[in-house]
Amino acid sequence: MLININIMRIKYIIFLLLILPISSVAQDVIVKKDGTKIEAKVIEISPTSVRYRNFTQPEGPDRMISTSSLKEIVYEDGQFDDFSKIEEQSVPTKVAPVKNPRESKKENDPLLSSGFFIDGLIGYAELTREDYGTGNYIYDPYGNLIYVTQVSKSSYLSLALRLGTKWYFGQREKWRPGLQVNWLRLNMYLDTDNPESLIIGPKNLSFCNIGMANIIKFNDNMGLELNFTTGLNTGIDLDYGRFDVGIAIAPEVKFRLKNIAIGLDYSRVEGLVTVGEFRPDTWNQISLSIGAKF
Repeated sequence: MLININIMRIKYIIFLLLILPISSVAQDVIVKKDGTKIEAKVIEISPTSVRYRNFTQPEGPDRMISTSSLKEIVYEDGQFDDFSKIEEQSVPTKVAPVKNPRESKKENDPLLSSGFFIDGLIGYAELTREDYGTGNYIYDPYGNLIYVTQVSKSSYLSLALRLGTKWYFGQREKWRPGLQVNWLRLNMYLDTDNPESLIIGPKNLSFCNIGMANIIKFNDNMGLELNFTTGLNTGIDLDYGRFDVGIAIAPEVKFRLKNIAIGLDYSRVEGLVTVGEFRPDTWNQISLSIGAKF
C-alpha cells in the first residue's frame, strides 16, 4: 500500500515538472499593422487603447498602445481579437466644419452688421425765403426801376421719411467706419395755422444722398452712430407754384439698441436754382428720428 502511494506522488511530481515549463512560456502577442509583434501580458482593452506589460517585465511598468495601430492580439489560450476588421466596420462620418464662434458672432452682430434701414422723423423747420415784395421798388439815379426783395421766415412742424442702406467695413470690435446711402428722403411741412399746408405746402425730396457712417459699440446691445450724408435736393411748393433744385446736408447722431435706433438729426437745404423769378429757398431743420435696421 505504501509503495502505491509513493508511485502516485512520483507521477504527480513528474506531471508538475512537465506542465510548469509550458505555462512559463505562455504569453499574449500584440501584432501591429506594420507587422511588428510584441510579446506581452494584456491587462485592459478600451475602445481607443490597450494597456499591457512586456512579457519580460511581468511586474510592470504598464504600457499603452493605440488600437488604431493594431492588426490583432493573439492571447495565450489561442483566442484572438482582430482590430483590422473592427476598424473597417467603423467608417468615420464627415463632420461639417464649425465656424469660429467669434466670427459667427461678428456676422450676426446687429450693431456692426450692414443693412437696409427705415427712419421716421419729426421736428422743427424754418424756411428763409427772399421774394419781391408787392409795390416794393425804387428808382436809381439814372431812372431805372429796381425791385426790392423782402426776406421772410416761416416756421413749420416737419414730418419726414428716410430709406437707406449702411455698409460697414473692417473687423474692429468697438468701432467700424462705413458708407451710408439715403435712397430717399421726403420732408413734408405743416403750418399749424393752415392744416392744408401739409398737402399743398412746401416739400423737399432727396434721392441717393451719400456719405459716411460710423458705429461705436458700447456692448453687445448698445452703440452710437455718427453719420453724415449730402446730395441733391428738389423743393416743391404747390401753393406758390415754386420748384427749386439745391443741395442738402444732413449730419446725425443715433443711439442704437440692437436693430432699433433713436437719434437727433439736423438737415440744411440750400436752394441753388429755381423756376421763374423766385429766389431759391433755404431750409434749416432739426428732428428726432426713430427707425430700424434690417
